Amino acid sequence: MMTLWHLAQTLKIWNDTRGQDIVEYALGAGFVVLAITAFAPGLSASIATVFANVILALQAVGGGSGAPAN
Repeated sequence: MMTLWHLAQTLKIWNDTRGQDIVEYALGAGFVVLAITAFAPGLSASIATVFANVILALQAVGGGSGAPAN
C-alpha cells in the first residue's frame, strides 16, 4: 500500500486537473437528462424510441448484430 501512495505522490496524480472541465460538463448534462426523464415520463419513452431508431439504423448500415467485432 505504501508503494502505491508513493507512486501517486511521485506522479502528482492529485494535482493533475487536465480533463476536469469535460468531466464536469458530462456530469452536468447527465443530471439534466436524468431530471428531464424523471419529471416527464412521456418524454423518456420518446427518447428511448429515438435511440432505438438510431441503433437500428446503425445496424442496418453496418450489417452486423450490434456486437463488437473481434
